[in-house]
Amino acid sequence: MKDALGIIFAEGTDTGFGSLTSKRSLAAVPIASRYRIIDFILSSMVNSGITNVGIITQRNYKSLMDHVGTGKEWDLNRKIGGLLLIPPTPSRDIIGSDKVDLLDLAGALGFLERSPQKYVVLSKSHLICNLNFTDAFEKHVNSNAIVTILYQELEPEGEISGLKNRYFLTTDENDKITQIKAYSSTNESNKISLDIYIINKDFLIYLIRDGLASGERGSLSEVFARRVEHMKMIGYVARDFVARIDSIKTFYQANMVILQKEIREKLFFEPGRIYTKVKDEAPSKYMKSAVVKNSLIADGCVIDGYVENSIIFRGVKVVKGARVTNSIIMQGSEIQENATLEHVILDKEVIIRQDIRLTGQKSYLVLIDKGAIV
Repeated sequence: MKDALGIIFAEGTDTGFGSLTSKRSLAAVPIASRYRIIDFILSSMVNSGITNVGIITQRNYKSLMDHVGTGKEWDLNRKIGGLLLIPPTPSRDIIGSDKVDLLDLAGALGFLERSPQKYVVLSKSHLICNLNFTDAFEKHVNSNAIVTILYQELEPEGEISGLKNRYFLTTDENDKITQIKAYSSTNESNKISLDIYIINKDFLIYLIRDGLASGERGSLSEVFARRVEHMKMIGYVARDFVARIDSIKTFYQANMVILQKEIREKLFFEPGRIYTKVKDEAPSKYMKSAVVKNSLIADGCVIDGYVENSIIFRGVKVVKGARVTNSIIMQGSEIQENATLEHVILDKEVIIRQDIRLTGQKSYLVLIDKGAIV
């Protein structure tokens, strides 16, 4: 896929995530004990042979900049191509809408025009996946389509993401898209857009300029829905595991699904590895009183309590007598003696004092802000 470049929307603050995105972009939210959400789509592009990637930032992107750096971990620190962080357009804050994709893309016009590639793989960053775009790209080129939209077929069971702001595709027998429609209770299609697009670069540049001139707003799904009758768009079904992070609930669900060995092994190693910023730390230490069941624990932890069905990030301390179940504990946090956590998400560097009990439910998770002392 040397003839394709990548563009990733690094979504900004979203009120649906509470304090998790108050000081960081959604793309930079930690997940799965040592990764960030953006690692998955960025690694998917790199593993597909894309070596020229632009990341469009919005708000609170300092943490994201610190994480991706020069792109070294993804082999994107190159003299030609590589990784480029694209700052938000100044007028975005004035408009104050999360549905101005064309305005966000306007900041990438220079990047698009300078790049020699003829095609663009464009994606949101809030997807937990490990995809190879080679087959979809070949289908796009061979079919002479202008836009290819990747989608998944919704099954009655196993769909962990909600249907908020989801768009459904209707296709004919040749995979040509005939309709793009927002979810409704009467929707007959089971093909959900993944917000991943393969687009002819010249058309994307035209679309951006035309949209800016006419003041067109809306997400890319809405933009394409208005043009579906006038150009050739095709669908491509992705059959691998994909989780969409669009709320605290789906963030929690994605972490818990990763605890399943079969999904975890496929997600992190097939068809390629998921890369992240490397931080060298000592291995985790398990003391005599430690009991750990079905949990994912990163480096640098000291575990002397009970941990079950939980995600534990780097440098976490679980003191003797403490009990952590069905929870997500982020970097540098400490759970002191006889504290109990169930269905809880702790942001970084939180201290839970001894004998404290925090209990939530799957439908009502307890979220504790970064640096809090409870």
